[in-house]
Amino acid sequence: MVEHMLQYAVVGSKASVAFQLERFIESTGIDELIISMPIHDADARLKSLRLMAEVREGLVG
Repeated sequence: MVEHMLQYAVVGSKASVAFQLERFIESTGIDELIISMPIHDADARLKSLRLMAEVREGLVG
């Protein structure tokens, strides 16, 4: 079960995350993503959300 869930995990630099998400979107044809960031530290979570917002702006669609 964990392996199944982790096959959809996207982790890495902004460039790596953007690349992985673009490939995922192209291969599935989805038009919506649900992002989960189980990060306990509030500052780290906010930083991650800001980085994800920057990635999102560059995604096609």
